[in-house]
Amino acid sequence: MKMLDTDIIIYMMRKRPEYLIRKFIAEEKKGLCISTVSLAELYEGNEKSDRKENNEKMLSEITRHLRVIASTKERPAYMARYPISYTDPDSQ
Repeated sequence: MKMLDTDIIIYMMRKRPEYLIRKFIAEEKKGLCISTVSLAELYEGNEKSDRKENNEKMLSEITRHLRVIASTKERPAYMARYPISYTDPDSQ
């Protein structure tokens, strides 16, 4: 299982890159998750947004495919070992 961080979710919501959506779908089958801390950050950011309704729909759509994991002191080490990259393979 791979854990997504706040930056990846925000990037997906803002840019909607096709290559990342394909990767997200492929990785979803293996298992993707998000921490409660990242989820709280996303909702907090949405509260400050002038596009709340639209962002809330996108956030709901993305997170319905993710398992929400409570944060523990082991999680940062797990995230470091199993990062998911959002670099566009066509830009390299």
